[in-house]
Amino acid sequence: MLWHPSVVKPYLMLLAESSNPATLEGAAGSLQNLSAGNWKFAAYIRAAVRKEKGLPILVELLRMDNDRVVSSVATALRNMALDVRNKELIGKYAMRDLVNRLPGGNTTLLSDETVAAICCTLHEVTSKNMENAKALADTGGIEKLVNITKGRGDRWAPAACVCPNGCRAHTGVDPDSPPYARAQTHR
Repeated sequence: MLWHPSVVKPYLMLLAESSNPATLEGAAGSLQNLSAGNWKFAAYIRAAVRKEKGLPILVELLRMDNDRVVSSVATALRNMALDVRNKELIGKYAMRDLVNRLPGGNTTLLSDETVAAICCTLHEVTSKNMENAKALADTGGIEKLVNITKGRGDRWAPAACVCPNGCRAHTGVDPDSPPYARAQTHR
């Protein structure tokens, strides 16, 4: 069966050993599709990726200088975060990498689709998880998200708006109040 947890190992092997961007995007995209939604086999796939130590492999690929790979990996991580234990691990070990890929630093400019994928991943990882929401704030993520929504016009606003508003509920941090409101005026 294509969705049996035993398919996870070959995909993770491809992700760990390949340097071909098309192969990496395809393998991450396959895990992304297999782990989507609430059906029971998606839950098995998410658990299998964790048990096979696949989360660190995905996180490492966030650092790759290839927009399409980063987009597929970010969305795969978003789906992996539907599992509560994965969400905790992604928040603890991937938050800095996710925030570092957002615009507003020394990173390569990513496509709108990829920035939206990262924002959706941040939303899923911080949703109903106070520790992850605090980690987002501690890594400068809220400031970057606010700058995306206020400083770049409508380009990424729909995806980025979800995360600061969600974090407000989890952390008590208001992205519209200082220092966040003040930060984007110092361009």
